[in-house]
Amino acid sequence: MSSSTLDLSDLAHTDLSKLDVVERYTQFAPVYDQSVNDWGYQCYRTAAHAMQHYIATNQPILDAGCGTGLVGQALAELGYEDLTGIDISPDMLDHAKKTGHYRQIQLQDLSQLPYAFADNCFAAISCIGVFSLIADPSPVLQEFRRLVCPQGYLVFTQQEV
Repeated sequence: MSSSTLDLSDLAHTDLSKLDVVERYTQFAPVYDQSVNDWGYQCYRTAAHAMQHYIATNQPILDAGCGTGLVGQALAELGYEDLTGIDISPDMLDHAKKTGHYRQIQLQDLSQLPYAFADNCFAAISCIGVFSLIADPSPVLQEFRRLVCPQGYLVFTQQEV
């Protein structure tokens, strides 16, 4: 499917099953980076630059819903090295792995709790462009609270619906 015929703008306004989300992002993975850049979407860069002011470059960061790795790339450009990425889409994760910016990549549905990480193991968690795809983000936010260290940071975006 070409990028000109693939429209994901309805994702936030549709009751999609996990299978639907995975299928949509399977189709979208090959053109995702180019598409978001064509749209002028820069939240991933804004998030990375925000973290730069609060988190040392040697601190561990979880990129929740990492997709193709745009946040990881932006963080790596700023000198961050201890990045972990999780995402529901195997195809998006394949692209993220190829960037070489993540120490660890895991297939993870963010709605399936708990995640396989120790308490307080991340200095920060980024979750960019994901919450609009989760019916009830409250349990996910509670899980992030468990994973982020005391005085840690959560950087996320939420689309208006």
